[in-house]
Amino acid sequence: MELLLFLIGEKYFCLPLSSVKRIVPISPVYPYSGQNSDPFYGIDGEVFPYVSLWDLLDIKSKYFEYEELKSFLEIRRKDHLEWIAELEYSVRNHGTFSKARNPRECAFGKWYYAYTPRHKRLHLLLSCFERPHAAIHELADKLLNMAETGRVDEALSALNQAKHSTLMELLNIFDSTIELVVDLQRRLVLLAKHDANYLAIGIDEVSDIVKVKASMRRDNPIARSEHFSEFVSFENGQAVPIINLASLANNAPGLTGKSDNPVI
Repeated sequence: MELLLFLIGEKYFCLPLSSVKRIVPISPVYPYSGQNSDPFYGIDGEVFPYVSLWDLLDIKSKYFEYEELKSFLEIRRKDHLEWIAELEYSVRNHGTFSKARNPRECAFGKWYYAYTPRHKRLHLLLSCFERPHAAIHELADKLLNMAETGRVDEALSALNQAKHSTLMELLNIFDSTIELVVDLQRRLVLLAKHDANYLAIGIDEVSDIVKVKASMRRDNPIARSEHFSEFVSFENGQAVPIINLASLANNAPGLTGKSDNPVI
């Protein structure tokens, strides 16, 4: 028996390879789980009932970190626009500037100097932040001192120049990093057949195709886990559940009985 081994979060599961008809990438913007999850998934003009294994098994996606990072970066990008706006107001009006002047003390800086990215591309891109981010924060002391000594116009001119150079560079790095953390989310859909029906099953990542002997298969020892038909016991002691397609079909809200010959 050949099984397709795949990941949900950091946990392994499998399906009989014979039941898997196609594997396609999920768009990073597709609502793959949660209340906004779509009950259908379209492949080449054909629509199939969709099952989110993340929701069904109550496991967070292995890419969830990048979802959170995307939201975080969007907020921190906005922070720096507001930071510049407040600095300009303080220079023009001799007001008190209350935002962080040290690049390590703003919300982004505190995160930036503590975060260790696992992905090489992300690591390289994040390294581009340090110089323009520090340069932006260094503007506060410099321009406020100029304003305090009566050189308001000179300070505003320097600020305007920084907006079109250093700030623009910083914002572009934010944009590129947000695009990257979206692109790094490489979830997949397995198109699997159960009886005469086809299900689109959301997963994180395909790991391998493995051949298993009958002696490696075990009955489901967890009676409450209706979503597992049996387990495969590997030599390393790892027990991997085989997903029960009948259970998935019962949990597919959009299952209406597809044609036995879908366009794939």
